[in-house]
Amino acid sequence: MKLTTVTLYDVKDLGEVSGVCIYGIGLFTCICYLICQIIGKSSVFVGRKLDRAKAKAIEEMKIYAQEMGADGVMNLRYQLSGLSVMVYGSAFQYLDTEVPAVDEAPAEDVPAEA
Repeated sequence: MKLTTVTLYDVKDLGEVSGVCIYGIGLFTCICYLICQIIGKSSVFVGRKLDRAKAKAIEEMKIYAQEMGADGVMNLRYQLSGLSVMVYGSAFQYLDTEVPAVDEAPAEDVPAEA
């Protein structure tokens, strides 16, 4: 499943798909977070929980897109609200008969070799 913010191919928009994950902080993480706030540091524990929640939301969104018969999701957006992470975008199908490979990068995105 291709996830992108833009597409350079002719596609058919299948509609919006989304994924949501509500995460719990827990007592230990909450105590660590409060200590980090007091001393002015960022909490690694909360960051890891947010990363896991985002990954779960993306997986949920991919499942919905695959159920719609999509080749990928474009125009991805992330939203953090309270204790939830929401990921959403537009599911699409390629219109061309020759679908580009998932790992294929457009010429502009290929880094120049040093």
